Amino acid sequence: MKRAILCGDYERAGYHTMKGVDLQICETLRDVMEIDVRTDYDRLTEQELNQYDILIDYIDGWMHTRSAKLAAMVIRFAANGGTVMMIHCGGLKGEFYELTQLYGGTFAGHPPYKTLAYEPDTEGDGTENPVLGDMKPFYLSEEPYCFDLNPYADMNIFLWYTFGAPDCNSYCKRPAGWTRRFAKGRVICLVPGHNEVTFKNEIYRKLLYRCGVWAAGEEV
Repeated sequence: MKRAILCGDYERAGYHTMKGVDLQICETLRDVMEIDVRTDYDRLTEQELNQYDILIDYIDGWMHTRSAKLAAMVIRFAANGGTVMMIHCGGLKGEFYELTQLYGGTFAGHPPYKTLAYEPDTEGDGTENPVLGDMKPFYLSEEPYCFDLNPYADMNIFLWYTFGAPDCNSYCKRPAGWTRRFAKGRVICLVPGHNEVTFKNEIYRKLLYRCGVWAAGEEV
């Protein structure tokens, strides 16, 4: 079984505490990977990180850390063959251009928390996506995170979200999940995941599980 390290925050979380979320992630993925939880991720050494196959990034406190050393470690981890799984707040790293290149997009803000419609990608060749399979559209109350994707990155978008009616000024369709290669490694980004309520949603748990299976390099 693959080993994973889940990095996030409790007390120093500005917006997204990992309390409760950590248990939900570990329970959902327990048949896929062994997970160690770390909140002192800014003290990680490269030797420690390289003991893992997967890094699950739920870091909300990056604004406190701002560690170029950690950023370089994460990039090397992926470049050398590791898998990075970014969930929601893990993408809040705009001050490190190199990390936005790793994830394939830059966080650009979000409208207020609301009910969003999620749908599997149907803009490709019509075949089932290896992450989602035959998953149907669903709804979640979430923060509608907006990511500006790198047009030069090799992206496989597997999930979109929309809010507002197509004929209204507030209508928006944005990527909500994607995978990509990064040198020898792989990256999977899952945009929803604002709080424990999302992680308790049965449809989201199925989605998270399938993303975890992909991250572990198994057949979904």
